[in-house]
Amino acid sequence: MATRFLVVEYPGHWPSEPLDAFGAEARGWLKAATKAVHGQVLLVRRPGAPLLEPEAIRDLPLRWWVVDTDSRTQIDGSWTAEADLAAAASVLNGGAASDQPAPPPASRGESPTARPAELALLVCCHAKRDQCCAIEGRPLAAALAERWPEATWQCTHLGGHRFAPTFLVLPDGVCYGRVPAGEGPEVVIAQLEGRVRADLLRGYCSQEGWEQAAVAHVLAVRQAGVGAALRQAQGPRSGRVPDGLAREEVAPGKVIPPVAGLAVTSRSLEPDVWTVTVTVGGAPYDVVVRAVHHPPVPLSCGDAPAKKSVSYIVAEGKRGS
Repeated sequence: MATRFLVVEYPGHWPSEPLDAFGAEARGWLKAATKAVHGQVLLVRRPGAPLLEPEAIRDLPLRWWVVDTDSRTQIDGSWTAEADLAAAASVLNGGAASDQPAPPPASRGESPTARPAELALLVCCHAKRDQCCAIEGRPLAAALAERWPEATWQCTHLGGHRFAPTFLVLPDGVCYGRVPAGEGPEVVIAQLEGRVRADLLRGYCSQEGWEQAAVAHVLAVRQAGVGAALRQAQGPRSGRVPDGLAREEVAPGKVIPPVAGLAVTSRSLEPDVWTVTVTVGGAPYDVVVRAVHHPPVPLSCGDAPAKKSVSYIVAEGKRGS
């Protein structure tokens, strides 16, 4: 769950933990800022570009930018030495309280100015975390770069290796998974037109897991009709189409723009059970979501040791009043 992203251009090999690409001091600033705002740091590089060694990267003028998905703004900066990333940490932090020393004022430079955020398509290609992300992600990144060369980047771990290839759309803060390379451009076009491909939706980054499950389910029902929603449902967010929702007939092929007017509230009914109200275009839906806890298993080919996991299942729902 994140609403602020620091994107750092780093055209070299990425370690398993992205911040390990930097020294202890810069790593401390970035970790503290990320923790303070529940943000995320992503390293990026251009698709198809040669991978540089650290010595070569140190001499390059590279960029960083911070995107706030709530305000849909971004603040830009540049770096050639790790000390320059102090400014990036300060912008990401945004004045939030931190238990770490602030970066030195002298390294912050002039106060950057927020501007309307530009489109960024960040495709996970983080091989050190999971080879599938790189194998599946690179063709998708190449396909998107053909259409949006300035907006498309390969990026470090987005989470959910098993959904590879995954990509994040900024400033919308919407993440997609299992996107065939050939379908990537049409997914982005739909997103830019105010529509979300519910069958490929992993979730809105600003939402909790149970809220993401409810939103994906409601959008699938609204967009594609009951029959198509059943065919598209897959993975841990799948579940039967609740009777209360099934009674709302949606003509096959009719697409209802889900981005405008989307609002989500949730409350806990009992441990591991939530009721989520998803409002789309003024129409409310009440969805009950349950958490299912799974025993430790390797969650990806790069995972060791095995980890516990949680999936969220839509249990029931109805059209609200």
